[in-house]
Amino acid sequence: NLHIVDVREQWEFDEANLNGLLIPLGELPNRLSEIEAWKNEEIIIHCKSGGRSGRAKEFLKTQGFENVRNL
Repeated sequence: NLHIVDVREQWEFDEANLNGLLIPLGELPNRLSEIEAWKNEEIIIHCKSGGRSGRAKEFLKTQGFENVRNL
């Protein structure tokens, strides 16, 4: 399964998106339950330039998500 999490803001997602699950970076700690079932599956984290998705990737690794990639 391919799981894409978009960590941009709603307005950025509204302009263009990859049909991933929108969880803005600031909301990620409070919304982990939405992706908990993917903990052992590959997750692709997406943002505009890679900065936010890089931070999201590192955060998810501290929460036990092993197979996280930054797009």
